[in-house]
Amino acid sequence: MIVWDRTSSLIAGRDHDVRDDSLVGYETLTYRSLRRMTSQSRGFYGMVGSGREGFLDRTARVVGIHGAWDRGVRRLAATCEEAHVPLMFRLGPISAEASRNLDFGRVEGWLSELQKSYPHLQVARDHNVLRYPPELCSDSTHPNLQGAAKFTTQVADEVRAALGVAAGAKAL
Repeated sequence: MIVWDRTSSLIAGRDHDVRDDSLVGYETLTYRSLRRMTSQSRGFYGMVGSGREGFLDRTARVVGIHGAWDRGVRRLAATCEEAHVPLMFRLGPISAEASRNLDFGRVEGWLSELQKSYPHLQVARDHNVLRYPPELCSDSTHPNLQGAAKFTTQVADEVRAALGVAAGAKAL
């Protein structure tokens, strides 16, 4: 049936595949071109947006941890503890400009408390929220290509340090 449908569509000139349609917000991209681009850039693609002001809620200046998120992270940390599997935690970068009025003290305190509760949990040496300048951001909460490169390098260095591997050394 599938072969017949494909053949009859070709004969009738109705060979349309939605994967070739433009993506919403990315008029020059289709599913296929985005897939190819993402593969070529090792999983990264720039998002629609300017990297300036965004959707971060500044009315509630103090940023907290959602209960479901806390429970999920604790469940993951406990599972890793029980299995003797290392778990490293690193807060990702956000726009410094879009987050300038936000207080992340609760998040950073939560992370310190989490590390005390799970001794094998590795927390990046600088566990504060990373605030990148707008030129390294696609929007309020996502880095652009240059920001992703900077963050990836930093995380790689932190993982090497946690594993006791010298910078530049090849992994087995």
